[in-house]
Amino acid sequence: MKKLFVQILLLASVLFASLSIVQAQQDAQFSQYMFNQQYLNPAVVGLDTNFIHTGLIFRQQWLGYRATFDDGGAPASTVLTINAPIKRARSGIGLHLVYDVIGPVTNTEIQLSYAYHIPIKNGRFSLGLRAGMYNQSTDFSKFRPVDRDDPLLSNTGRINQFVPDFALGVYLSKPTYYVGASMNHLAQADINYATSFTFASLKQSINVLGGYNWVLNENITLMPSALVKFLPSNFAKTLSYEVTLLGNYETKARNNIYLGVGFRDVAPTTDLIFLLGVNNLLKDNSLSLGYAFDLVLNGSTAKAPTSHEVRLGYRLPAPKRYERNIIRTPRFRF
Repeated sequence: MKKLFVQILLLASVLFASLSIVQAQQDAQFSQYMFNQQYLNPAVVGLDTNFIHTGLIFRQQWLGYRATFDDGGAPASTVLTINAPIKRARSGIGLHLVYDVIGPVTNTEIQLSYAYHIPIKNGRFSLGLRAGMYNQSTDFSKFRPVDRDDPLLSNTGRINQFVPDFALGVYLSKPTYYVGASMNHLAQADINYATSFTFASLKQSINVLGGYNWVLNENITLMPSALVKFLPSNFAKTLSYEVTLLGNYETKARNNIYLGVGFRDVAPTTDLIFLLGVNNLLKDNSLSLGYAFDLVLNGSTAKAPTSHEVRLGYRLPAPKRYERNIIRTPRFRF
């Protein structure tokens, strides 16, 4: 029992450095959040009643950063989303997968979202619910122990744990603007790897997102947006925000080319963000591509100064609502 207690304390101390990074950035962040709203808020799934939307974003944060681990410790995050409308029920359903790597720690999510959309004047008010599983694993072989012959760290390998995860969201959408809020990690599950010690916790977090479409003329639209994130349990130390301004130009072929600039404040670092991309590619306007470049302005002493993010989106026509054909005859027509 004494040996087990010492081993647990040692593992906890080894994990401290890496898990402190996870606490500081509990969820993966993406600069192209305005195109990735399903990840932030379950209430948006199925809002577009005409299409099934899929999306893939890959982010390499602090490219070139080298930590004390052999393969580096900079976050590399991937999110895959798909959502579809359920027209008959005025609702939508969606699924997203997340794979987030921070040095020896890997976070994986699989989440199912459902939203109900209530028609209002010139828009819709939506309520969303999300449920899924969150997995965190740690590869102890990637640590560098002071004593390489320490028997307590030999053959430790990778350990992982699955925990349930839930979220709620609300969203108001109109032709010229949108605003929404969500609360994530409602279960506040603990990661303890089957021990009596808590190595990490999924703290309840709140996301507030909003945007506006300012039409200058038939070809040019300005699209400012903002995202605020914080943990209710520690608002002052966890508050972060980012603001973005996109300029969209619609070509004669109805392709939408956009350029943008953004700013993120996630203490102790601040980033300047540049975005570019094109939506409505191909003959059926089904493909979209995007790229974001982050430049760390300060707080980069222990980090590389740049991050890169690529986005791929594709949409398919949603199934049309089935309607029975009415066959009329003179004999039975009333």
